[in-house]
Amino acid sequence: HLLKANWLLRAYLISPYPRHELFALKIIGEFKLTRFTRRVKRLMKKRNAPIASEAMYAYIKLDPQTDFTFLTKRKRPISKLDFYNFVQIAADYKNIDYSALVSSSIPMVSALGIRLANNHKVASLKIAILKRLEHDDENIRYEAQNAFLSLLEAEDVKLIFDKFDIFTSKNKIKILEML
Repeated sequence: HLLKANWLLRAYLISPYPRHELFALKIIGEFKLTRFTRRVKRLMKKRNAPIASEAMYAYIKLDPQTDFTFLTKRKRPISKLDFYNFVQIAADYKNIDYSALVSSSIPMVSALGIRLANNHKVASLKIAILKRLEHDDENIRYEAQNAFLSLLEAEDVKLIFDKFDIFTSKNKIKILEML
C-alpha cells in the first residue's frame, strides 16, 4: 500500500502473461491484500493449472477462517503438489469441514480430507474413513488406511482382523507391531 502498487497488481491480474498473474497472486497472498479477493476467486477457476493453484493458495491466505469446501465446489481435481501444499497450509486451520472433503467425489480432495482429519485427530470421521479403506482410488485407500490406523482405538481391533487382507504390506507390519 505504501508503495502504491495497487495499479500494478490490478494490471498484472488482467495481463495476458501467466507470469504476471502468478507474481500478482503471490504478492496478494503473502501480504493478505483482501481487496483482490473477488479476482482471486475468479482465477481459481482458470484452466491454467499453475495460476489456478496459486489463486487457491492466495485465497486460503486471504481467508484464515476458510473451511476448504471451495475445493469441492470447484469440481476440478487438484494435483499432488496442491495436495501436499494444502496439508502444510492447513496445519494451523481449525474451521475445516472434514466431512465435506472426505465425502467429495473428487479423489484427491477426498484423500486431502482424510489426511487433514488424520493430522487433526478427528475421531468422529472414523466410520467415514473406514468406508474408504477399499476405495477404487489408490490415493484414497492409502490415506484411509493410514488414518484409520492412526485413529485406532481398542474397540476397533475386531475391524482390523476383518479387514486385515486389504491393508498394504507396510500397514500389515504396522498392525502386527501394534498388536
